[in-house]
Amino acid sequence: YVGPINSDELKSKQFRNYSKNTVIGKKGLERLYDKQLQNTDGFRVSIANTYDNKPLDTLLEKKAENGKDLHL
Repeated sequence: YVGPINSDELKSKQFRNYSKNTVIGKKGLERLYDKQLQNTDGFRVSIANTYDNKPLDTLLEKKAENGKDLHL
């Protein structure tokens, strides 16, 4: 099964690059193959108009990437 990462797991070496909102494999195949199944978060840095918060220009963007599929 999967569940939210807890504070002790976040401190461990195994999960050092994970964020506090990450869902991880807790038991079974999900835990065993967690690294392969995890996605990579994306982000966007934009300049926005302060009046209406509409984006004016994107300075930097990285698309999110899906984790790998697991075939049994």
